[in-house]
Amino acid sequence: RLERGCPMASMTRVELLIDLTTPVEEITAVINIMLQAHPDKQLEILQAVDQNIGEALATLQASEPETDPVSE
Repeated sequence: RLERGCPMASMTRVELLIDLTTPVEEITAVINIMLQAHPDKQLEILQAVDQNIGEALATLQASEPETDPVSE
């Protein structure tokens, strides 16, 4: 909801073509675009991305079958 007298928020659109065969490079490029667009929030953005990656890793690791170490 916009308050009376507040200018309408502007939105910068970025359209991307990504190469799905190089996911790490493409994800890194998108993160860098966002960091450049928000230089005052870089730490906050990176911390949130780190949190989301940590949660995704934990979920994936929890769903992997446990393997027993080889006994000698």
